[in-house]
Amino acid sequence: ALTLNMGLDHDGKLRAISIDELFNEKLNTYFGSIYQASCHKGVRELGYQTHSIGNGMFEISGIPKEFLDSFSTRAAEIKALKKEFGVKDASTVDQIAKYSRVEKRQHNASLLQDLWADRSKAFDGAALLKKTLKQCDQNNITQDENIKNHLRDIPKKNALEAINLAVGHLSNYQTKMDYNQLLSKSLKDFAIDQNISLIDLKKALE
Repeated sequence: ALTLNMGLDHDGKLRAISIDELFNEKLNTYFGSIYQASCHKGVRELGYQTHSIGNGMFEISGIPKEFLDSFSTRAAEIKALKKEFGVKDASTVDQIAKYSRVEKRQHNASLLQDLWADRSKAFDGAALLKKTLKQCDQNNITQDENIKNHLRDIPKKNALEAINLAVGHLSNYQTKMDYNQLLSKSLKDFAIDQNISLIDLKKALE
């Protein structure tokens, strides 16, 4: 796929996109929080129940952890090495991940299909979808109506509470904080289980 390095500015004109600031660690964290919050919001709007797993990330409730872990073999390998060497700091973990990586090999397509089919037996995704749709029907809510209700029913006070919690946490470690950092912390640690979006937080700060 070919992606053009262009976007529309405020006047609707095409401009080249500058990505220099994307290499800023704080800005990367901020954008990552926005991405995770957006994904979470979309999944909730479809009717699925979710739960936070920390660091601004979430999982769909009802999917067995063993099933999810079966697709994260690399993460399990790094975790085992981390435990073996007694490593705690993030930089050393990064080095372990870098130097323990084995070069990827080509696999037979039919072998992979058999492997995926075997893994899929551990979880019935169609049943979860059916259950979710049934729950929506029982509540007499279509998916489109569910989206509207989800957006309408988020109380502003919850967004303010998330921001206040973020301020309280950050103030324990630093004397000043910027706008993006505050939003990022609010999204990652205090808003995800409250169905609060980035827009809700921005409105609460106005």
